[in-house]
Amino acid sequence: ALITSSEKKIASFILEYFDLKKYFSLILTREDTPKNKPDPMPYLKALEYCKLKNIEVVILEDSKCGIQAAASSTIPYIKASWYL
Repeated sequence: ALITSSEKKIASFILEYFDLKKYFSLILTREDTPKNKPDPMPYLKALEYCKLKNIEVVILEDSKCGIQAAASSTIPYIKASWYL
């Protein structure tokens, strides 16, 4: 799954441009949940949609608000340092 704070239009353009959309069974953007990062809701909605438990996945996050959301979600996460 891809969980992004980007707008759907921007995320779709980037994924299509780089031919990456095929790698994700779920894409959630800022328009898809009532609350956004740093709230953990987008990650929790993804778990619910995929019917997975927090111990069955890992989050790869590269932004400060995303790391805050990941930490609050109780899902294990990895901080990608290329962006921070």
